[in-house]
Amino acid sequence: MKRNFPKLIALSLIFSLSITPIANAESNSNIKAKDKRHVQVNVEDKSVPTDVRNLAQKDYLSYVTSLDKIYNKEKASYTLGEPFKIYKFNKKSDGNYYFPVLNTEGNIDYIVTISPKVTKDSSSSSKYTINVSSFLSKALNEYKDQQITILTNSKGYYVVTQNHKAKLVLKTPRLEDKKAKKTESIPTGNNVTQLKQKASVTMPTSQFKSNNYTYNEQYVNKLENFKIRETQGNNGWCAGYTMSALLNATYNTNKYHAEAVMRFFTPKLTRTTIPIYWFNAKRDDLFWTNSGKKSTTS
Repeated sequence: MKRNFPKLIALSLIFSLSITPIANAESNSNIKAKDKRHVQVNVEDKSVPTDVRNLAQKDYLSYVTSLDKIYNKEKASYTLGEPFKIYKFNKKSDGNYYFPVLNTEGNIDYIVTISPKVTKDSSSSSKYTINVSSFLSKALNEYKDQQITILTNSKGYYVVTQNHKAKLVLKTPRLEDKKAKKTESIPTGNNVTQLKQKASVTMPTSQFKSNNYTYNEQYVNKLENFKIRETQGNNGWCAGYTMSALLNATYNTNKYHAEAVMRFFTPKLTRTTIPIYWFNAKRDDLFWTNSGKKSTTS
C-alpha cells in the first residue's frame, strides 16, 4: 500500500492540472451576466473565419466607446456574444457576420457587422470592414429563451419563431424597390427554422472590457450645428467646401463659402480657375462680377 501511495499522489496532481484549463475556460465563457436567458439564432454554418473574429475582437470596443459618447452613456463594460448570420428567403446568407455586443446585464446594446471588403483599400490589408450600430439589438432582446431565424428581403428584417411565423422587426425599404416590390407579400418561413445549427448570441464569449474613453476611440462628431449649406458643383475645390462647412458648423452661421475660403488662401486665383458664383465672405456686401472686380450689388 505504501508503494502505491506516491502513485496515487502523482495521479491526483495530473488530474487536477488537466481539469484546470477546462475550469478556466468555463469561467471565462460563463461571465457574470445577471440575465442567464439566451437568444438562440438558427444558422446554417457556425464557422467564422479567423480574420473576422480577430477584427471584431480588436476593434469593436473603440466603436462602442464612440457611440456611448455620442449617446451620453456612462462608462460601462462590454463583451461579444456568439456570432450569427442573417439569411435571405432562399436560405442563403447575406454574406455578413454579426456579433452582438453585450452589457453586464446580459442585454444586447449594439451589433457588430463584419462585411467582405468590396473595393481594395491600400491603407488596410484586411479583407473585411467593420461597422457597429444598434441595428437589431432591440429586436433580439425581445426574444430571450426563444429559438429564432433572422431573415431579410427588400422590405426589411424578419424574425421567424418556431411556429414558422415571420414578424417584420426592422423596416428598411430601398427607394428603388418601392414600386417594383409594392405587391411583395410577407414570407411565411418556408421551413427556414429547420437549419441544424444554432448560436446562443446573448451568451458572452470572453471577459468584459470597460469602454475606457482613452481606448483607441474613433472620431466623434460633436458639431451639433453641422448641416449642408452649399453643394459642390463641377469643380475640384473639395478643401474649400470642407473648411467652409466646418467653420459654419462651428460658429453656427452661413457666412462662410467655399470660394471665399479658396480666395483667402490663394488670392491669385482667377475666374478661369474658380467657378463663377457670388459669395459673401464677411457679410460686408462684397460680391464679385464675371470680371472678378468688386461690386456693391448682387
